[in-house]
Amino acid sequence: MNFLRGRTPREAEETFETRETYGKMKAAILRGEASCREWQRQRFRHFCYEEAEGPRDVCHQLRDFCHQWLKPERRTKEQILELLALLEQFLSILPPDMQSWVRECRPEACGQAVSLVEAFLQRGRDAEQREVKVKPSCPDLGEQ
Repeated sequence: MNFLRGRTPREAEETFETRETYGKMKAAILRGEASCREWQRQRFRHFCYEEAEGPRDVCHQLRDFCHQWLKPERRTKEQILELLALLEQFLSILPPDMQSWVRECRPEACGQAVSLVEAFLQRGRDAEQREVKVKPSCPDLGEQ
């Protein structure tokens, strides 16, 4: 995406033939960022002592991984708290099948995770009414 660097959103939009193409590109970029954030979170959460050379290196690497995931230079304390405490705890107490599905959708805030759980439950009720078990697809979270 180097060809978009330094351009205003309007200029970037004009780079594409139609708004639909622009919207698809924007959605793909956001999905990629969410995927990268999830990978950074997992790297921080699953780091093992044995992967480092002593306690100082463990602490140093954890700090680096934490900064890469939470990006404190770009996020407020409230946003970091949301990611680190509320969202993580909310996801950890969900039933395994629900937790797995919600994590696949990569919510960025607890409110988005709540909406996903509600969608999961609603689709489960709808499927029961149709007597068909269907794994729901991730809805578009948009701006919440």
